[in-house]
Amino acid sequence: MILMTVIHLLLLLVAVSSSPPAPSFEEFDLKLYSTLSQNKKNENVFFSPASISLAMSMCAVGAQQE
Repeated sequence: MILMTVIHLLLLLVAVSSSPPAPSFEEFDLKLYSTLSQNKKNENVFFSPASISLAMSMCAVGAQQE
C-alpha cells in the first residue's frame, strides 16, 4: 500500500515537472474562456480546456486517416 502511494506521488512529480504546455494551448484556453464567459459577467464559468483539447485532437487524428 505504501509502495503504491510512493509510486503515484513520483509519477505525479514527474508529470508536474515536465515541460509546460505549448503556447497554442494557452492561447486556445484563453480564447475559449473569453468566449464562454462573455454572457456570464457575474457568474462562475467551469470547463476543462485539457479535455476539450484532447477531444479535438482525437477528432483531428481520426479525420486524417480517412
